Amino acid sequence: MPLPHFMALAEPQRLKNVVHHGLHGLHHATKAIGHLPDSVLERLNTIVGGQSATELPEADAHMRLVLALSNKARQPLTLETLPQLRTLFAAIGVSLQDPKRVQNATKAAVKSATDTDMNNSAAPQNPPVYYKDQDITGSDKAAIRIRTYQATAGNPDQVAMLFMHGGGFCIGSIATHHEFCHQVCEQTGWSVVSVEYRLAPKHTAPTALYDSVTAYQWLCANANTLGALPERLVVSGDSAGGCLTTLIAQLSADKASNSAANTTIPKAPVAQLPLYPITDFDNIYPSRQQYGSDMLLNATDMDVFSQAYLNNQDGTSTDPLVSPMHGSCEDLCPALIVIAELDLLKDEGLAYAKKLQDCGITVETYRVKKAPHGFLHFMSVHKGMQQETTQMIDKMRSFVTALV
Repeated sequence: MPLPHFMALAEPQRLKNVVHHGLHGLHHATKAIGHLPDSVLERLNTIVGGQSATELPEADAHMRLVLALSNKARQPLTLETLPQLRTLFAAIGVSLQDPKRVQNATKAAVKSATDTDMNNSAAPQNPPVYYKDQDITGSDKAAIRIRTYQATAGNPDQVAMLFMHGGGFCIGSIATHHEFCHQVCEQTGWSVVSVEYRLAPKHTAPTALYDSVTAYQWLCANANTLGALPERLVVSGDSAGGCLTTLIAQLSADKASNSAANTTIPKAPVAQLPLYPITDFDNIYPSRQQYGSDMLLNATDMDVFSQAYLNNQDGTSTDPLVSPMHGSCEDLCPALIVIAELDLLKDEGLAYAKKLQDCGITVETYRVKKAPHGFLHFMSVHKGMQQETTQMIDKMRSFVTALV
């Protein structure tokens, strides 16, 4: 039975056509599907071979259809096909985003808001966020691209967040995670710095960490230019970026590891906010089997990403510069760990939370129900994920403001 026209995203070649039909074609197509009645969604789910409500009761009909379409369009992932996936993921990641968040304010609007009373009702008529890209220099003299975000209404908390994108250390960019960083800035007023660290397999572990540390060092030195205080910095990231988040926190507290890694972190972050993070390359947890297939991220993907990032070097999986579960948790900054309930990484995120708790570190877990790994990419096309993401960002802000 042929698929309805708007479900072209279930066929690889036609998916590419939808992605490239206007910058945000996939955003409009996926959001439109969510307006269909549940009975229609269930019927379409059956057509494309998706999981039923009985098989995956935690997800609603729209999310199960999104997962089914994603899996039908999936191509086998190997080290050889990683470049193609990187290109496609980059296009999909942008195409899913709300076009309104591509609109950019002017730097003058940010300065005007900073120079005037925060409560002044005569705010500049501009998009809510100003952002720009620039290059900074890494420890090995390589250029690292960052994107800085500032709210035109000002930064009342005087907080800045460093964000590392997900993608298994092999795919993703500041562009694929632009929408989330934009919303954090708009919703909280925080300044955000997003890092485009170098990717595997060309750049293996711990290059991504070193690039992220360079960005954190830059933020420490330039926080004031972003309307933030150097003592009010937080680190965050999703998936692989969540791993980098925890590693930066560990390096900032562990002088021995800091010295061994030949890094200098001027000031520890106020908080670490990893989102559905990778925390352990050395062990397999039950959730990997439970949610390791028919999801946005499956167990095979993780194996390929790990192989590329670790370069099959013995002992790398237990290196404290790679696996947070093998690093020190002494004197760490407080942590808010976001867990996606339908995620093969769920249990290792919970295991890391317990490790911190056992070390006496202030830690909270925030569970996002009915959410698969990578749910940030659906924050403006799926009603439930939009609500969950908004509430999660509110939780992030309340967690940090209680500390500062």
